[in-house]
Order: sequence, then structure tokens, then C-alpha cells
Amino acid sequence: MFADTMLPFTSGGDQNAGEVAPVTDARALHDELVAKGLLPTQVSLPEAGALGSFVVVDPDSNPVVIDQNR
Repeated sequence: MFADTMLPFTSGGDQNAGEVAPVTDARALHDELVAKGLLPTQVSLPEAGALGSFVVVDPDSNPVVIDQNR
């Protein structure tokens, strides 16, 4: 699915697949990172309330996926 090792961050879930509240919407995280000058390499963020994700690259060149799962 992905060519490189990827670091996943899932909004609304913990390391044991438990729910975390409150959930920060991935679209809000995307907008905050873009405002700070970080440009995503891939974006799939449909309308508010829908699932989605985006990918940024960290300073060590690792892709980091930010995922909206609920």
C-alpha cells in the first residue's frame, strides 16, 4: 500500500483502538499545519464529518499519515 515506512496518527483513537474524546478533526489539524508552512504530500479530506486523511513528511523524511477514523 505504501512504499516507505509510515508513522500513523489516528485522530480519536488510542494505541489500544479505544476511543479518545474530544476528537480533533483531521481537517482542523490539516489547516493548522498548512498555516504553519507544512505542505501535505497527499490529501483526502472530504466534507466535514466524513472520514479522511492526509500525509506530511517529518524532518527525517518519514511520511506521517494523519487519519480521521470517526
